[in-house]
Amino acid sequence: MKKIGVLILSALLISINVTSAVSAKTNTIRVSLDNIEDIMLEYSPDMKIADNNLKKAEEDYDNLVDKVKDLEDSQKNLSNKKDDLQIKRDQAVSGDKINEIEGELDKIKDSIKDNNNNLNDLKDTKDKAKYTLRTSRIQYDQNVKKLVFSTQQEYIDYLDTLSKKELKKDEVNSNQKKIEANKMKYEMGFISKKEYTSNLIDNTDNNNNLEELNKKEETSLKNLHLSLGIPANTEIILNNDINTDLDKISKLKFQDDLDMMLDNNSTIKIKDIELDEAEDADDNDYLIDNAEISLEQEKNKAKLEFEKQYNTLMTSYNTIKNSNVKLNEKQNDFSVMQAKYNYGFVSKNQTDDLERELNTKKSDFVSEKNNLYVNYLRYLQMREGY
Repeated sequence: MKKIGVLILSALLISINVTSAVSAKTNTIRVSLDNIEDIMLEYSPDMKIADNNLKKAEEDYDNLVDKVKDLEDSQKNLSNKKDDLQIKRDQAVSGDKINEIEGELDKIKDSIKDNNNNLNDLKDTKDKAKYTLRTSRIQYDQNVKKLVFSTQQEYIDYLDTLSKKELKKDEVNSNQKKIEANKMKYEMGFISKKEYTSNLIDNTDNNNNLEELNKKEETSLKNLHLSLGIPANTEIILNNDINTDLDKISKLKFQDDLDMMLDNNSTIKIKDIELDEAEDADDNDYLIDNAEISLEQEKNKAKLEFEKQYNTLMTSYNTIKNSNVKLNEKQNDFSVMQAKYNYGFVSKNQTDDLERELNTKKSDFVSEKNNLYVNYLRYLQMREGY
């Protein structure tokens, strides 16, 4: 009976372990450009470090506020004691008693003076910490957005590699069929050894390129996994469709976006804080003037950088439109060439050359499209103030 119990227990443990392993392997997270920030806020160690740094700054400021309050309460208590002692001194009859109270009063007054100096110093420290905390909150948002944008770039780069790999895989498969056909032609004497060997070399080069893309895809996925902070036993399911927002590019209103950027710009906000601090901390007009100049410089710099990014985006957008037209034209040319080849009007070499041109156009288009995504993301990020 004991043996049967052990067997049942063993079976249960095996069942639990298998279930846990399956569960671990089937954990999945769907990733798209839109939810990368949410995922990173939940999982990314870098995000947690940034969050901890902000919480530490908030905690330090709260501690200073408490210390100021404690000193103010202490000062109030000392002041009350001083008032009580002064009343007792005025009511005292004995000279010895008066001298005793005067001695206590001197000690209380010294304590009040020391406390007042400490309180003033602590208030100055608290005021500085207030501005530091305001800056820290803005810098936290800056760090988050930078990390998110960097990961979004990795996401797009991965999709770029994936697209190129699929194109190269199609090219390799197509070349393999050509080699098999050319082998028969070579054996039957319809093509030269040089032409046959050339096809083999091309195929080797394509296979090597495909292997490089496979390795690059694997590395890119690992980097993306790491940047997101997702647990190692979790599978990433990527949304490959990121075309939805591209139509909005042609409808962007630069002046409206510029005004929004100036209102949101985090560096300008920090310069505003520095100006507030200069006005509150000192009556020195030169310091205030310098802070105002620095603020104006930052506004002008932000305007120029935003305009530059807008121009980069629109150039990228126009490039992709032209490339799309040329790609469609090349696709049509290839369809016509295939039809001619089927009827024997053109050679296989002519058809193959045009197909290689088409594949190159497709690969270039993928890169240009993904470059457009990156430029658009950066524009939106700058418009939000980062």
